[in-house]
Amino acid sequence: MKLLFVHDATFKYDDGKYYGTSVNPKTMSRYKYLSNDISVLIRTYPFDQNENREKYTEITDDFHVYGMKNYMSVKGMLFERKKVKEKLKKLIKENDIIFARFSGETGKMAVRLCRKMNKPYVVECVGCYWDSFSNYGWKGKMLAPYMYLSTRHLIKKAPYVVYVTNQFLQKRYPCNGKSIAASNVELRPMTDECLRKRIKKINNKDKDEPTVLGTAAAIDVPYKGQAYVIEAISILNKAGYNFEYQVIGTGDKSRLESIASKFDVLDKVKFLGVLKQDKVFDWMDTLDIYIQPSDQEGLPRALIESMSRACPAIGSTTAGIPELLDKNAIFTRKKVDKLVEVLKYMDNKNNQLKHAQRNYDEAIEYQRDIIYKRRNDFYDMVIEEIGLKED
Repeated sequence: MKLLFVHDATFKYDDGKYYGTSVNPKTMSRYKYLSNDISVLIRTYPFDQNENREKYTEITDDFHVYGMKNYMSVKGMLFERKKVKEKLKKLIKENDIIFARFSGETGKMAVRLCRKMNKPYVVECVGCYWDSFSNYGWKGKMLAPYMYLSTRHLIKKAPYVVYVTNQFLQKRYPCNGKSIAASNVELRPMTDECLRKRIKKINNKDKDEPTVLGTAAAIDVPYKGQAYVIEAISILNKAGYNFEYQVIGTGDKSRLESIASKFDVLDKVKFLGVLKQDKVFDWMDTLDIYIQPSDQEGLPRALIESMSRACPAIGSTTAGIPELLDKNAIFTRKKVDKLVEVLKYMDNKNNQLKHAQRNYDEAIEYQRDIIYKRRNDFYDMVIEEIGLKED
């Protein structure tokens, strides 16, 4: 059986080798359950001369990479979109089943073509188009209704959908077909030793040490919400608290540095750059509180990762975040005053101990074996219904 995966993510290449971030050998391994003949249609670009390659993982697995350029611009619509569509038609024809991730327009284009060509397909619903576009200025706000309604229409008619949330995306983009909830998170093996270390860290913390917050997200897009945290710690530190904020992620830090300078907390905001996945878990172990302040999300993997390290966590009311956290750890998105109140609540040893245990217990449901079994059972059902054979 030949399988095609369509995604608007990016591979970089150099000297005949490809390198990825969100799409990598570990995340692609789920499709190997179905097929040993996998093709990927994805955006591909050469590395910039001085680009930091730390965040990239070499694509060593044996799958076929087909590149495309970004066509979501006036120039792209004129010169690239038709090329992508023709390439996609050819790939759909050559493969037996298509997995279309709805993170951009190419997955939606693939579904429309699959319907015309009568080709089996599975939709992966990983985020909300309304939230994404409405947070991108006036142009995004104009596009948001169309993007939302067109996506809702395609998912409603899809025969099979994999949602990364348990409730949020299912309510916003319901389908008449069959579906499951299965996060894309890939956790380290969870052991009770991790919980014991966290409890010890909380109990042994010196009262004169700063309370260290952390967020893992792109730092050059406003909708990830780091600016709210910067303003909140400015308010709290002036009131006698002692918060430090560490951020990791891709992008230009100048916008957030300017905000930190404006609120007079530049010395309290640390930009750590990009960390490889294993280092992300180690970094989370050093935090006192993880925070996901986003205006737009699906089900944030980094939040689940922090919970698997028994880290107390705070999140906004965005998308699937409230599915993961206790109600006392949630603040109204974009509301700095509400975030300030939740930070006050969480800057307390007893509350941190309670949430460390609670988050660790919740994250158990997102362990690799549990999610993979649920997803693989769904795949088995799909393959049986459409009459294909797994490799």
